[in-house]
Amino acid sequence: MTIDKIISLFKGVGVIIDENIDNVNSHDDILKIYKYFNRKRIPVLTYTSIPEDEVIQNFRNANFIVLDWNLHNQNPITDITIDENIHFIEIVNSVCFVPIFIFTNEGPHEIELTLQNRGLFNEDKSNNIFVKSKSEIRSGRMLFSEIAKWVRKTPSVYVMKQWEMNTHNATSKLFHDLNGISSDWTSIMMDTYLEDVGAENAEIGNLLFNNLTSTCAPLILDRSIVRKTKKGIAKQELRQLLERGKYIKSDYLLPYPALGDIYKEGKNYYFNFRPDCDLVRQDNPEIYLVKGKVLKENELKKRNSRYKFYKGAFLDTVDSSVVPFIDEGKIIVFEFKKLRCAFWKDYENKRIGRLLPPYSIRLKSQLMTYFQRQAIPSIPEKAIKG
Repeated sequence: MTIDKIISLFKGVGVIIDENIDNVNSHDDILKIYKYFNRKRIPVLTYTSIPEDEVIQNFRNANFIVLDWNLHNQNPITDITIDENIHFIEIVNSVCFVPIFIFTNEGPHEIELTLQNRGLFNEDKSNNIFVKSKSEIRSGRMLFSEIAKWVRKTPSVYVMKQWEMNTHNATSKLFHDLNGISSDWTSIMMDTYLEDVGAENAEIGNLLFNNLTSTCAPLILDRSIVRKTKKGIAKQELRQLLERGKYIKSDYLLPYPALGDIYKEGKNYYFNFRPDCDLVRQDNPEIYLVKGKVLKENELKKRNSRYKFYKGAFLDTVDSSVVPFIDEGKIIVFEFKKLRCAFWKDYENKRIGRLLPPYSIRLKSQLMTYFQRQAIPSIPEKAIKG
C-alpha cells in the first residue's frame, strides 16, 4: 500500500501535542512533520500541553495523534506526567480507534512496559500505539510509512477506514435526499410513527439504517491486505466472530422489548416471537416466548441424534430449530412445544440480547409453520429402510 493511498484513507484532522510545536526557532523534527502535513493539505490541531478532557472528547474524528511523552523536558520524567499521558490515551481510546504515536528521547521499551502494565499495549499483538524515538521519525512521510506498516499488519483498520469512507458518503447523500424531499421530514416522520406505534425514535432510526444499508456502496477491498496468512483461529474465537453477524448483546439495546429478544433464566433460553407492532403500544406488554436449551456437541455425534449438521447448516426438525451462535458462541435449540406468555416487566432484567434479522425472522417463520402443520401419518420405516 502506497503512502498516497494511506493518506487518502486517513483523510481528516490530525493532532500533535508537543511543547515545541509553536516554536518556529526550534530545530525539533516535529516541525518538519507539521510542515509536511501542511504541504499535503492535512489540517492539524496543535497543543503544547495535554488538553482538557472535554477537548479530548472531540477527537473522535481524528485520524492520527502524535504525543511527546515528556512534554515538560523533565529529567527524570515524573509519575504525575506519566499518569497524565496514560489518562489522555485512555480517553482517546474510549472515543475512537486511531493510531497514537508516542515520541520520546527515553527508551521506548520502558514506555511500552508502562503501557502494558496499564492494559494499553500488548507486544504480542498489533496495537494502535507506537512508541518511537524522536530520531526514528523525522518527517511526516516517515510517520505515514509507519501507519502503512500498521495497516498491513492490522487488516481490520484498513476495512474500518474503507467502511468509514463509504458510510460517510452514503450518509451525506441520504440526508441531502431527505432534506430535498422536505426540510420538515423529521417532524413529518416523527408524527407518523408516533400516531402509528408510539416508538418514533426507533422507527426513525430504522428508516435511516435501512436507507443507509441500501445506498451504501459495496466495499472493494485489497485482498493482499485483508487476507493475511495466520496460524489459525480457535473454534471459540470463530464462533464469537460469527455471532457478531446475528446477535447483539443487551448492553446495546433500548429499554423496551422487540421481536428476536433473547432471555435467559437459569440454564434456559427464551426467544420472543411477538412482533414489534404489538409490543410498542403498551407500557408492559405480554411477550410470547419459546423455550431453548444449549445443544451439546456430543449430541451431534450420536448415531441416532435428531440434530444434524450438513453442508454448512443444521437440518431442523418439524418441532425445533437450532440457532448457532449466541451468548458467547453457544448453540441453542428452541423447542416449539415449549411456549409461555410473560409480561415484559417481569423479564426485562433477564434479557441478554437480541437475535437479528434474517435469523429472527427465519426462526419465527419456522415456529408459525409448526403451528399450521397438517396431521400427516408417519411413514413406516420398512417402506424406506426395509
